[in-house]
Amino acid sequence: MPVFNKGDYVRALIALNTRIGTIEDSKTDKGLVLYLFRQDKRVVGDQDTPDFYPLESELEACKRPPDTEVEAQLRAALCCYSVTHVQV
Repeated sequence: MPVFNKGDYVRALIALNTRIGTIEDSKTDKGLVLYLFRQDKRVVGDQDTPDFYPLESELEACKRPPDTEVEAQLRAALCCYSVTHVQV
């Protein structure tokens, strides 16, 4: 029986701050429950991030962050990227 339901907000344990989104569907394959994960577009902006099927053990439930928090994280990431990728 699936732990997550369609519409649940989750994050992938492989990238806690960047792979957050919703469960869109689930399926069983060889006795394992796989979940169709759809990335929250607010987190990745215009980047194309395909849906994927992680295992239940690769996800954890979380609250949907407010827009202000997501925007602050994006600004911080851009700042860090700009500082570490300065061309000489």
